[in-house]
Amino acid sequence: MVFFSFGKKWVKKRLEPAPFFTKIHKGTKPFELHPEILIYSAMSKRGKRGVASFQKNYKEEDYKIDFDKNNHPVGAMSSPFMSWFGLKVRQTFPYHIDTKDFERSRWEELWLDTKRLWNIQTDGAKKFMLKKAKKLCTKFRSRLVINYVNKEKRPFEKYAYLDPAHWDEFVQKKTSKEFLDISEKAKASAGANTNFSRLGRTGFAGLDAKTDIIWPLLEAKYPYLKTIQDKRAKAWIMSKKIKNPETNSYELAPDSHETIERLVRTEREMIEDGSYFAGKDDPIVRVMGREHGGRTRAVSELIGSTQVHGGLFNSSKKRARRCNSLDANKERGSVSWVDKNSGGPIISYPPIEKLTPCEMLFPFQVSDELTVAIGQIWPTSDRILHGKLISEGFVKVQVDNVIEGCEKMPVLEVTKIVDIKCVGDMLHCFVQWPRDAIKIVNKETSIRSVSFLRTNPRLDSSSHTGA
Repeated sequence: MVFFSFGKKWVKKRLEPAPFFTKIHKGTKPFELHPEILIYSAMSKRGKRGVASFQKNYKEEDYKIDFDKNNHPVGAMSSPFMSWFGLKVRQTFPYHIDTKDFERSRWEELWLDTKRLWNIQTDGAKKFMLKKAKKLCTKFRSRLVINYVNKEKRPFEKYAYLDPAHWDEFVQKKTSKEFLDISEKAKASAGANTNFSRLGRTGFAGLDAKTDIIWPLLEAKYPYLKTIQDKRAKAWIMSKKIKNPETNSYELAPDSHETIERLVRTEREMIEDGSYFAGKDDPIVRVMGREHGGRTRAVSELIGSTQVHGGLFNSSKKRARRCNSLDANKERGSVSWVDKNSGGPIISYPPIEKLTPCEMLFPFQVSDELTVAIGQIWPTSDRILHGKLISEGFVKVQVDNVIEGCEKMPVLEVTKIVDIKCVGDMLHCFVQWPRDAIKIVNKETSIRSVSFLRTNPRLDSSSHTGA
């Protein structure tokens, strides 16, 4: 039998075998849990994240974790993994010793234990996870100081696995003049940050996996967010969310509105003047300043901007390179769209049999999915437009709406006619648009998009249905 803590009440519970429970010692008493036990006290009420208890038994095959391109844990087990990892760190590294004083071998052992339990086959995520471990160590010591040392309390009721024998030593160290001087500087630095992120244990990687759920809810409440295209800006905005317990929906933190509105305006200005595609910065850098070493906004607090996989602004650079590489083809009045993976000829798409709602993507960098207009594709059997044959790889599109901020963006030479020189000129017209720059959407999605645009006083909302 072992003791569990629920609030202030200790109860006995028989454990079923599970990989989380490494060594269970019979007769264990409260506050005397064996150092290798990975089961700790838990808060009895929801609302504030407490110490995990790991009551759920997972199957052996569940102990697998995936990592994204920046080595963040992702997937269904990412949250349990990070819960386990945080507890493992606090169990392995005694709280009275400063993080910087642990030998390298201790960190190596932590990683080996993590690999064994979670079936991690490579060391690709090792560097990031050990950085994370050191950060967790430091943050935990800070919590002990703020919540216990400064309030003259003891933490052993909540953190039963801590060794009380070292508490006086810890208190003496954290109340010394040397520490207090360092603490004041840290407080001043932290006080300058007014844009607090609200993330779970899995950070921005976990937030990214929920984008399809969170972002539409925010758009519904704040329609002006619909114009945001930049993925990093979206991630930063989502990190300011607060869940309303009454409506069970998301809202933006009151102190974040001014900055978010500046992001929206700045992105629109960057798109209009072309700097959005130059690859030198993005809306977040324009509004908040350059990135500092060792962390990257809306990516990670442990990855520097130069270490972000693929480069922080490389997507914009690709847009610019694509734009330049198409200049010659634009002058000739035609563009061939080639499958980049195969190096082969024009991609083959299934035929469009009927009028189909779509989003029109910026054709100079399709992979970024920058939506510039909303319309409807005509059947691909209709190959005549303005009395001429439609170019190979292009389709006939009826343009119903133009996204605000995209009016002055360029179009391909094959799309241009006497009255159409840029995206804004396409409104209520028929144009030919590259098929690989078309995103088919269902009717409901199309209605939502058009509905949003109709709320924008700058855009006329009526659809053109003439030939």
